Amino acid sequence: MIVLVLLLGSITLLALPGMARRWGQQLEPAEWSRLCLFALVAGAIAAEAAFVLVAAPTALRAAGVPALAAACERMLRPLTPGGSGLGWASTGAAVAVPLLAMLGAMRARRSQGRFRIEPWIGRHEPMEGHDLVVLPTPLPLALAVHSPQPQIVISDGLVNALSQAELDAVLRHEAVHLNCGHHRYLLWAGALDHAFAVVPFARRSTKALRAALERWADEWAAGAATSSRATVRSALVEVTRVQVDPAVAAFSAAETLMERLDALGADPPRPTLLRRAALYLPCLAAGSAVVVALGLWAGEARSVLAMGAHCPS
Repeated sequence: MIVLVLLLGSITLLALPGMARRWGQQLEPAEWSRLCLFALVAGAIAAEAAFVLVAAPTALRAAGVPALAAACERMLRPLTPGGSGLGWASTGAAVAVPLLAMLGAMRARRSQGRFRIEPWIGRHEPMEGHDLVVLPTPLPLALAVHSPQPQIVISDGLVNALSQAELDAVLRHEAVHLNCGHHRYLLWAGALDHAFAVVPFARRSTKALRAALERWADEWAAGAATSSRATVRSALVEVTRVQVDPAVAAFSAAETLMERLDALGADPPRPTLLRRAALYLPCLAAGSAVVVALGLWAGEARSVLAMGAHCPS
């Protein structure tokens, strides 16, 4: 029962942001971003727990602890058909998921660091605690680079292509990414993309998270005034001709273009209680089921350890 609950909870949580993306657009983007991140991380933890639990008998037997393996196997046999083959497959998955997640996070961090601009390149000036860098390139470029000295990087091409109001909106957008720590969300997205690369619905959910982050910055940069929303919208159309690494928070994230244009063309979202309930209840139900299952697992693990010395090998 525990394994089944963990697996179903994991699938529900990993799939929810991608499946509910249209409904999630009706929430404030900051709220939707946090809900997406919670669902993805909780789903990954549930999946890893399920893999470890199924792998335990096989791994313990291979490690030379047959008594504990036998005790585990007695409890899990009704839920784990497939014998040692399934056990070794689960062992491989239990090792691969955290390892791949770590590699994905490292890769995303390297990508973010690669965009840091050295002091001798371009023009540097302070901007609200950040380092504003203007690069001498005709490409319209705008991105936020997290580092010990956070940078907002734009280009001469962007300055020449936009009006002053549009340029100010772009700078506000990038400042939101830095001030709200969006690089941490992107590290999680990169880690989970790598860990669940063969799970299409998980990758759809990380795309929903990235889109929510861009809309978060759009909304805070634009505010509620129709004129300022139109300004951000026109700047977005101009700048999305350039696509940068998805591990970096960039104004020109083209894969989110249509969703952001539609959102900026309408009033700021005002979610109803029913809409919130439709999004939160499945997430909270799946998350609660996972927590209860993990609690039961911990209790059974203590029992297994206590019984281990009395179990036949």
